[in-house]
Amino acid sequence: MIAIVGAVLSVGFLLLLIVPGSPGALATEPLIALASWVVMGIVFFVLRKPTVDEMPEKELEQVILEG
Repeated sequence: MIAIVGAVLSVGFLLLLIVPGSPGALATEPLIALASWVVMGIVFFVLRKPTVDEMPEKELEQVILEG
């Protein structure tokens, strides 16, 4: 339940930043930086996913928990 509330609040704050006309709306340059950061995240996720999918569950747990 707490995670859902946190996710909803996060989306709300994100909307305050990206909706034009809102008091905290980002200018063009920060929006470009945000968009490029999101695109890089998606690219890295897609490139890394096959490796993670092939990893045994024990090894995956070790990588996630021990960093």
